[in-house]
Amino acid sequence: MWKIITSLLLLCAFSFQAQNTLPLEWSKNHKYINPGGQYTVAEIAFDETSSTGNALPIKIGNFSNTANFNFAEDVENGVFEVAESEFDAYIAKYDEYDTLLWVKKINGTGTFTMQHIVVVDNFFYVLGTLSGTVDFNPTTAIANKTSAGDASLVIAKYDLNGFY
Repeated sequence: MWKIITSLLLLCAFSFQAQNTLPLEWSKNHKYINPGGQYTVAEIAFDETSSTGNALPIKIGNFSNTANFNFAEDVENGVFEVAESEFDAYIAKYDEYDTLLWVKKINGTGTFTMQHIVVVDNFFYVLGTLSGTVDFNPTTAIANKTSAGDASLVIAKYDLNGFY
């Protein structure tokens, strides 16, 4: 009797798992240029205001050394950002096929560890911890923020094109 119950439970489990398996549409590998570097994706939010009608992913995270955000097979054609401190933060927006639209680097003498992102109307907000001084404006303009003590909680606001 025990064998029958166990067999039925296993059969149900495998049937349930097979019914809930979704087909994979696409997958991309994140490439490292410098094997000693680190590259993290902290969170992904979606811009649903795209003119194509597709939700476009906006990824946030941190990296050290050099990272290829373009996922190009040929590293020479990749898009590179070189960290100026121990870790720099990035914001990257991709199309529905994970092709890079743009990438912005948030850096300074300190570190901004990106943790969460939320899209509201035509803006997105990034939450993270700040230690030291970091320029939150990814353009040539400067918007330095300095932590109060060892670390501070920060919310930064950007438009859907990554401008501060």
